[in-house]
Amino acid sequence: MPAVAFDFDKILIRSSRDRRISQEKATSMNLIALGKGFYVARYILEELPDKWAVINFINRARAWILTRYRHSKCIVIGHAACVVHGISTLSSLTTIDLLHPAPLNSTTSTSFLPPVQLSENDVIPAITVRRHNRQLLSEPVTFPHGIRCCSLKDAAISTGVLDDTANSHVVMCGVLRILSRFDRREYDMSRKREDAVRKDLLLLARKLPERTRNKKHLSHIIEGADAACESVAERHLLWIMREGGITEVCTQMKVLHDGYTFFTDFGIPDLRIAIEFDGRSKHGTDADDIFASLEAQQYRQKKLEAAGFTVLRFVWKDLRSPERIVAEIRLHMERAYARKVLFSSSADRQFSSAPPG
Repeated sequence: MPAVAFDFDKILIRSSRDRRISQEKATSMNLIALGKGFYVARYILEELPDKWAVINFINRARAWILTRYRHSKCIVIGHAACVVHGISTLSSLTTIDLLHPAPLNSTTSTSFLPPVQLSENDVIPAITVRRHNRQLLSEPVTFPHGIRCCSLKDAAISTGVLDDTANSHVVMCGVLRILSRFDRREYDMSRKREDAVRKDLLLLARKLPERTRNKKHLSHIIEGADAACESVAERHLLWIMREGGITEVCTQMKVLHDGYTFFTDFGIPDLRIAIEFDGRSKHGTDADDIFASLEAQQYRQKKLEAAGFTVLRFVWKDLRSPERIVAEIRLHMERAYARKVLFSSSADRQFSSAPPG
């Protein structure tokens, strides 16, 4: 989902010669310091829906301050660019990466932004700022929220170069989903659009300089990403399965049974295994929604089992133990394969023992 637009030029307060803001004055005016000389009114943060939205606001504001005043010629890239564009990521932002158009004394220059004190016991951690002079961009610069930032495709590519592989996979899935306008109601057309976007991303990856970090692995990330994954958790689960060698899995498996059509998050059709991720977002936010969704989930489970599917369910805490997920799925795959072989052998014996017609 695209990020809500903020006009930081209007909502951030800057200390200047004409408007000096001391620590005492900031406290009395209920202002929160975002960095040296920059503040935001507390009520603006209190109007945001949750803590995650507050963190994302602060990190976008930090990126705006950096590219507007501290490093005005720099461009936000990598994980921070994904945050600016509103792409959901697996890990919290710890570094803002900037691309500097002019040569630096070294490939990377590092500085820091201070922590943001929301309250006595609530602090957004300090963040590292890294400036690079490697060529990582292929498309024109964009300005979401007024922040000088790389394009969505370049954000995915630079994240793959600079970030850890699991987060890169999650980001790549999100970018594919947005740029392909994926809609399972238009499954075939969505897949065609996804393939076209993937082709463009692979081309951008190949154009990177030969000595670019993670260049070879980047193509693996792009090819393994899937636009059909709807949430960060589903994208992470797909990464765990693929890295665990479970390549038979597909996304948005379509099941037809008894006049009903179901789409499971993942599936292994040949072995009749359905894999679902049960996240909070699927169950709603109030008691009525939660009860209705759990009731629908139970009904859906019975229909899938009646169609001959084994249904495996995972939740967020399971993602902390990838090896257990892979082991459980492999166990059920082995059992399903054994049943399939047994059924096939039984059918062959019946056919061979039947009297000639």
